[in-house]
Amino acid sequence: MREKDGSGIKYYITFCSRHPHALLLMNDAMCSAYQQRMHEAAMEGTLFAKSDWKEARPAPTGLAQIVCDMLRKSPGKSRADLWLEIVTNHFMRYTTSEYKRAVADLHKNGTVIFKDIKGTRRLNDQAMLSLAPLQARYTMSPVTV
Repeated sequence: MREKDGSGIKYYITFCSRHPHALLLMNDAMCSAYQQRMHEAAMEGTLFAKSDWKEARPAPTGLAQIVCDMLRKSPGKSRADLWLEIVTNHFMRYTTSEYKRAVADLHKNGTVIFKDIKGTRRLNDQAMLSLAPLQARYTMSPVTV
């Protein structure tokens, strides 16, 4: 952990668990705590000192590209399994809500399609994701990844 952006490391934190869900829970908790602390340090002494880091955080960059790259390598993963793989490779960079929003946006613009496993006709954690065929992507709105 750093005291401020650009400063040296002040604390080391170690978490241990063998369950994959622990990694997902710790990702959201640590990402939120870290971003909140960095926001407080950056805004200290300003009128924005008490503001929420989520409102000030810019949209995550690179997440849509990571999703597309992983689906290109191994299509047909469930949304939950893909998220676990992303967290494993990019711990504390993105929150679950940012990931779900990115997948929903990719589906909305025609880049990602899903197979409805539960029969709900909704994009959920059990939905099997894959990239849309190229011709389908070009008939939809322009894609920004």
